[in-house]
Amino acid sequence: MDKKSILPLEGGRYYHIFNKGNNKDNIFFNENNYTYFLKKYKQYLFNYVDTYSYCLLKNHFHLLLQTKDKIIHKEIIITDQDKIGTIISEQFRHFFISYAMSINKQEKRMGSLFIKNFKRKLVTDDDYLKYLLFYIHYNPEKHGFTNDFKKYKHSSYASILSTAKTNLRRDEVLNDIFNNKEEFIEFHDYYHDENKYEQFIVE
Repeated sequence: MDKKSILPLEGGRYYHIFNKGNNKDNIFFNENNYTYFLKKYKQYLFNYVDTYSYCLLKNHFHLLLQTKDKIIHKEIIITDQDKIGTIISEQFRHFFISYAMSINKQEKRMGSLFIKNFKRKLVTDDDYLKYLLFYIHYNPEKHGFTNDFKKYKHSSYASILSTAKTNLRRDEVLNDIFNNKEEFIEFHDYYHDENKYEQFIVE
């Protein structure tokens, strides 16, 4: 991807972030890798973004997040939205490098683990935001990793419905984006059962 064509991140915006393994190779090789990915994600991005949903698959991942509109970076408060976006992009770069180094060591491999320049799409429509929550959760079933996306353990679907502690913006998902937990479930069921998941092209 030409650098000029890459959408720059900005503070205070919603984004669908996704990427896959270089040459369509796997990026997760065992159960511990999924946990480690989320651990490194928290380490590098927790103070910079709010995460609404995620799904990790064997050879790619999806994130729905909102960049913060005010951050503290290197003990400096930053409110310039363009500068925040640049810093967050760098945090993502450090995150991917850190994870890739560990996986390369584990698998005794060399070279890039991820496709260069992670994909990002700006989300400006409330309906599309709701649809993306479904789409990301449905992804493992779409790609044949499970027969029931609700039971897939490497997505945020179950965490959003759980009462356990989470780093996700659960309350915002269930009470702001949707009106309640029941509407969240019904929305997912509707789009799944009515085969409406192809009406938006998001990859």
